[in-house]
Amino acid sequence: MRRAVLLVALLLLGACGSSQGDTSGSTSGSTTEPTVPTDPASSSPTTATTITPPTTAATTTTAFDPTLELLSLTQARQRWADANPGLYEWTYFMVCECFQGPWKMLIDNGQVLSVDSGNAPQTEAPPFATVESLFGEIERILEEGRFPVRVNYDEVNGVPSVYVFNEPDLPVDGGFIFELEHFEPNPVVEIEYPEKCSTDGWDVALSEQDLPGPVAETRQAIFDAAMSCDFEALQVLSMAGLPDWSFQTSFGGSGVELFWEEEGRGEPILQEVVNHFNQPVWVSEDGEFHVWPSAFQTLEAADGTGMDPDAYTQLLELYTVDELQDMIDFAQGYVGWRTTITADGVWTVFIAGD
Repeated sequence: MRRAVLLVALLLLGACGSSQGDTSGSTSGSTTEPTVPTDPASSSPTTATTITPPTTAATTTTAFDPTLELLSLTQARQRWADANPGLYEWTYFMVCECFQGPWKMLIDNGQVLSVDSGNAPQTEAPPFATVESLFGEIERILEEGRFPVRVNYDEVNGVPSVYVFNEPDLPVDGGFIFELEHFEPNPVVEIEYPEKCSTDGWDVALSEQDLPGPVAETRQAIFDAAMSCDFEALQVLSMAGLPDWSFQTSFGGSGVELFWEEEGRGEPILQEVVNHFNQPVWVSEDGEFHVWPSAFQTLEAADGTGMDPDAYTQLLELYTVDELQDMIDFAQGYVGWRTTITADGVWTVFIAGD
């Protein structure tokens, strides 16, 4: 078996409603953090503790002094810099009138490697991309005078374990509680890739299509990775949109791991990837989304009604008329395999189903 050691890190972040900050991972007002040898004590997992959010009677702007919270934040950032985990994984959830998670994230030196948001909608980005971005949000809220704020920080590595925000002037859904469920620096997970895959020795070319540069480059890179059974390359390509886009496969409930899991079971899913990228493409009116096959937006009946005749002929190379009829009966349209690349070259899905 091909083995690749994936250092997995998991990030738990949180924000909701009017207090939500930068979701791109940038830190507001962050300071340069020195690189210091890792303290052995910092390698132990961190488990969140629970605190009681402030009561309504206590949450008055005039009664809250941010000085101590700002000092605690500064000290926590220094502990984080001293721990310097680089690679880490964390999981968190929210108590709020919003999607509550949990989010499970893998981070490598501030770069988001993977996001598992469970049943979150595809467009539901994690509130915080990194520990640094969570620090930045807390600092921003304190400096803007949006009180009260209560934060518990880990005594060893400084990671916020509980973050309570409850601004009295906001409506009910303006407040939230962020709770860290798990944090572990430098985790190691071993992934076993299949020794062979369905595209080994397969002779097929990628069809030429008139696409924007970033879209064409990503499509070609996916094709090359699929044809060479390069699961690591597919994983890298699937993470290009993080944290804003969490890549989804199957019927929306899996990630990039579906490719090596299915190939390991003898299912030729990489051939499906190649075949569907060779179908005609549909482009949204604003040019933002490129979807293969075009049938996803144009098929109205199993006989090809609504589709360009040549596109329908190509679709019949992958699906029978009876299979298309089953789709029409089930969902009134095409619900077979489909894949999407955004205008800036982000691969977002390879899914099937309604």
